[in-house]
Amino acid sequence: MNWQAVNFDWNQVRAFLATVEEGSLSGAARALGLLALAFVAGLLVSFAIVRPIKDLKAQALRAVEGEPGAMVPLESPVTRDIDQLSQAVSTMARSLEERANYMREFASHVSHEFKTPLTAMRGSIELLQDHLGSMTEEEQVRFISNLDSDVRRDRKSTRLNSSH
Repeated sequence: MNWQAVNFDWNQVRAFLATVEEGSLSGAARALGLLALAFVAGLLVSFAIVRPIKDLKAQALRAVEGEPGAMVPLESPVTRDIDQLSQAVSTMARSLEERANYMREFASHVSHEFKTPLTAMRGSIELLQDHLGSMTEEEQVRFISNLDSDVRRDRKSTRLNSSH
């Protein structure tokens, strides 16, 4: 059910409550009416919360598929908590996307500069300096291992060049 498709006629609720106040309904009918009213209110609250959560989920699935900029703050989050969640997830996704772009760009530069290992080593050192605190231990080990490989390759290249 679409949230916009839910119409609620408050005049009918007022008329029902006026009838209940007049005492013309039996206790069972009153209870049934209140139960129906509680059900409708619960349904409305449920739709108000579920719709933005589904929107966030859809955005997250698009982001997982690699769609750039998929995570944006919800236009109508309904509640303050959902708005804060939407803002936080959007900010986190943007930060991760920027980091992934930086790493991708760095890898591209390293591959182009492969002929000059010193440039690649300098780039790796800069990346470690800039992002050491936010890198996982696995990423740190990988970058240090790459640096070590570059140093070894540079030493071999230097030895070969000096022997000619």
